[in-house]
Amino acid sequence: MDLQENIHRIKEMMGIDNTRHTFDIQKLVDNNIIFVTKPGDGQGGIAEPNWDGDCSIITLDNLTKQEVKLNPWRLKAIKHPLPNCIPFVQDRQSEWSDEKYHQVINSIKRAGGDIKDYIMNLQEQTNRIKQMMGINESLFFRRRSDIEKIKELLPVFVNIVFYDYTNFDEFKYQLTLRALEYYLKETHDLFWDELPEQEEIEFVNYLCDIFDDTIKELYKSKIDEKY
Repeated sequence: MDLQENIHRIKEMMGIDNTRHTFDIQKLVDNNIIFVTKPGDGQGGIAEPNWDGDCSIITLDNLTKQEVKLNPWRLKAIKHPLPNCIPFVQDRQSEWSDEKYHQVINSIKRAGGDIKDYIMNLQEQTNRIKQMMGINESLFFRRRSDIEKIKELLPVFVNIVFYDYTNFDEFKYQLTLRALEYYLKETHDLFWDELPEQEEIEFVNYLCDIFDDTIKELYKSKIDEKY
């Protein structure tokens, strides 16, 4: 199962809508496309938050002349940002209504932006979902590893690994290990004997699960060549 499929499956398990993009909320806020603010009080003003994550999400679509005329409190609200609420908005965006989701898309376009620039990449989505699920694999490797870059290195070591390890499980583990260690050496000047052994084993097994389908295809290609 590759990284995208893994994320798709985990999202389904968590009840997250896979048909929607996952936005980088901090980036949207930094570029003034959305505003995470104190909540409205329901009477034309703003209120203090009543709980963690209690906030308003105001988009550029909510700040047109027509919208502000109907809801003038929004202009006041954007002057009272709640940066501590951004992680809550990031994790709960799957709960947005269709209207709010499309407001964000329209607001990106309104600002002259490209939607793809505000979508979280696979690595970011993986890390965020793992945080939400309480998965805490080694920070040593997570902070130093780009999963997509490591995946791109797998074909480089296929021939070397296959002739030493023809059993699939051994092949998968060793191929992933070679790609990871090569990546760390080239990008961080870290050699295998400088890596925490047990944490490396756990991280390689984690990558093996993510790369499973890709490695199966590489393994099959070598079996076909052999026979």
